[in-house]
Amino acid sequence: MQAGDVPGVVDIERRAFAMAWTCEMFLKEIAASADSVPLVMHLEGRLVAYAILWRVGRRFHVANIAVDERYQRRGLGTLLIRRVFEEALKRDCSRVSLETRVSNRVAINLFRKVGFRTVTVSHGYYTDNDEDALVMVRAIGKAVQCGKPSPKQSVRV
Repeated sequence: MQAGDVPGVVDIERRAFAMAWTCEMFLKEIAASADSVPLVMHLEGRLVAYAILWRVGRRFHVANIAVDERYQRRGLGTLLIRRVFEEALKRDCSRVSLETRVSNRVAINLFRKVGFRTVTVSHGYYTDNDEDALVMVRAIGKAVQCGKPSPKQSVRV
């Protein structure tokens, strides 16, 4: 992710989440240390998805992830998660973790499809409506299989 990507990322963020991150928050992640890894995905030259990842010891935490609603159900979320796993492996991480709203069935199904399992429920995690979050974790190893990008898709840091 580069500073020029942030307006498009914020646009996706605002449409995807009630508690949207601000432009300043994304810019801070770009400027942060090596323990913050902001990713973007482009499809045919258009920004369609992003992820913010944090390295916490030997664990990679998905702090924020979204696919533009106009590009969902095309396998792009799976491809982005695959890239998350690759980035985690590059940094010698053995697990990837995340939280998602208990009501977000689409995300939960995607995360389960790529091997995440629920380890606990964080009650009242989301402060906008006191909704619970599922805390999900996936162990990763050297062989990460979650789909292959087509030649017109690119994911970059």
